[in-house]
Amino acid sequence: MKKQFKNLKSCKMQQGVYETMRTFDGIFALLNEHEARLKKSCEAMGILCPNLEEIIGPYEGKFDLRLKVVVEPTGEVHVHEETLPKWSGKFLFDETWRVKFVEGERALPGIKHLDTSFQVGEREKASKEGVDEIVMVSPDGFVREGGITNIFFWDGKKLITPASGMLLGIGRSLVIRFARENGIIVEERDVKFEEIKKGLGEFFLVNSIRGIVPAVGAEGIIEKLSALIGNFISQKIEERRYKIHRNN
Repeated sequence: MKKQFKNLKSCKMQQGVYETMRTFDGIFALLNEHEARLKKSCEAMGILCPNLEEIIGPYEGKFDLRLKVVVEPTGEVHVHEETLPKWSGKFLFDETWRVKFVEGERALPGIKHLDTSFQVGEREKASKEGVDEIVMVSPDGFVREGGITNIFFWDGKKLITPASGMLLGIGRSLVIRFARENGIIVEERDVKFEEIKKGLGEFFLVNSIRGIVPAVGAEGIIEKLSALIGNFISQKIEERRYKIHRNN
């Protein structure tokens, strides 16, 4: 089946799935993780999954960019790129975000489906209030996820992150992995919004494009984790560079 690659700006689609990724120092260091998630999304929607390695080829090895790959129900692929600042070497966003909690949940939270109307609309409204990100809370009072992030709470001894009702992000999995590998307890469980008022006041966000995003407190744990994950990504960059060089 011949694949067609189009610019996303010209498309207005209501169905399908998507994947967003970035280059680190020009390299798609987390390609394997994105391939696995795209495959999961396509399988869930009954869509033929494209070859992500083939798609990213023309964009790799140049400069840092964000790539959004959209797959229509027909299997047709649309690509949109956006230039990013050069990666700093740490898995850390350089701004602290102001966060607003809102009631609601994303459609089909387990996969990256194109129906993002709720979170996009809420983020746009929040932006007009000077808010950088929303965090969604289910109608029955459970914290789920950000509009484009996952959330981690820090109680001074352990990390706590919601366990259900949201997209299991790649950045989230990296935080959990490197926290546990370095002796930091991570508790994955449903978190009641009421708990925030009773002691879970410190938290940060994470997104595979931006890295760990500071929000409220938790500075020490953020610094440690961002450095650990940054070192891992640096290793993945070198491994992929070697693979590209060998294949050429």
